Amino acid sequence: RVKGNYRYRLHVSFITIIALFVLITNNVLAASEKINLREHKSSIIPKLDKQTNNNKSLSISTQSADKNRSQLRDAVGLTAEDTLRETGSTTDKSGKTHKRYQQYHRGLAVWGHQASVHSDAAGSIENLNGSILRSIGQDVQSLQASVSVERAIQIAEMTHAEKTKTAASAWELRNTRHELIIFDDAKGTAALAYLIEIAAVNIQSG
Repeated sequence: RVKGNYRYRLHVSFITIIALFVLITNNVLAASEKINLREHKSSIIPKLDKQTNNNKSLSISTQSADKNRSQLRDAVGLTAEDTLRETGSTTDKSGKTHKRYQQYHRGLAVWGHQASVHSDAAGSIENLNGSILRSIGQDVQSLQASVSVERAIQIAEMTHAEKTKTAASAWELRNTRHELIIFDDAKGTAALAYLIEIAAVNIQSG
């Protein structure tokens, strides 16, 4: 079975569709667990501090990127199948560093789950926010999609016509982009999903 979640951004005569087509698993109970990092920072930050103290020559903010990611992954309770990839880093006027990480599972992005680490000028971690998804592998055993990407794109195009209540001939669909990702649904079950992006140009808008 396939179900979709849809978001629209209107740019004059352009509509961008982002459709998540979840490839439903047969799990009765969800094994994956969403962790709010802000709510659990009191238990996670000491683990990171302990790891940093084991390498006293370097602070958590000045260690290599690989070391940083592996320490954070271990501290938040992810497995070797999970990775955290740095997506951005800024330093404010007070010298505090803010690093952002995207979670991946077996090479697939985990939709909506990013971690932010905030450190003071000395490199000590002050705060965490964002979320990660644990135990994905218990919900998602295979990365083989049961629905073809061609079918997912077709459903996205059909959904666009239904949502806009216009004939398909009124639109020219451009720049289709697709990506296989991990998505956790409203029940907390992790599943494979297609992320479909389509730019739809209203060719009858004048």
